[in-house]
Amino acid sequence: MMHIKKKLKLQPSSVFKDDINENTNLELIDCENLDCTLQEDITDLKDKGCVFAEAGELRKALNSWHNAQQLLPHSPNETFPILNPTLRSILHELKAQAYLELDMLIQAIHEARSAVSDSPQWPEGLLTLGRCQREIGEIALSVLSYQSVVDLLGSSVHSINVEEVMSEFSEVKALANELNHRREIQLEHFSRMASQHPVSAAELEVHTCKYHLAARAKPSSLT
Repeated sequence: MMHIKKKLKLQPSSVFKDDINENTNLELIDCENLDCTLQEDITDLKDKGCVFAEAGELRKALNSWHNAQQLLPHSPNETFPILNPTLRSILHELKAQAYLELDMLIQAIHEARSAVSDSPQWPEGLLTLGRCQREIGEIALSVLSYQSVVDLLGSSVHSINVEEVMSEFSEVKALANELNHRREIQLEHFSRMASQHPVSAAELEVHTCKYHLAARAKPSSLT
């Protein structure tokens, strides 16, 4: 199993290698009406990307997965239903992992959101999204994603390390509580200031910004 090195205590997403393993529910279909050669080409590119990722060659992995995506139909509804979750979602999730390892957080969360958009009930995709949200500082959203993962663990086939995920979930919830406390302090400070003198539009704007910023963690720095 490959673990992505992270600056935080949180562990990486599902492994690049064998992201769909023998425990995952494969829904193979009859290829009579589909271009099976094209399906094989897409899967081969996905697998080659995983090999590159395992070797630490993330840029090559991303290129391979990107090429695989280019072979997919443009409409998500037309995606070859080879697997559940869809192959489209798997490629997005793999790219999210690679971008996360490269500290390219905007790209990582974009790919993770795309993965979940195509397969909203896929625990591994939701877990990657939660980790990306945690890294970028969207703690409240990360809590929701982790909660969705936990809710699905008992009712779906997955390859998730439950103990590891529950530990991460506890850390994220603790951080969310800390940030909520910061917001309360900010609100109390503003209330005291407003009781002492009229608040100008500029002061209100500053307070509003600080209040919302207090709900975010600093990306990739909090432990």
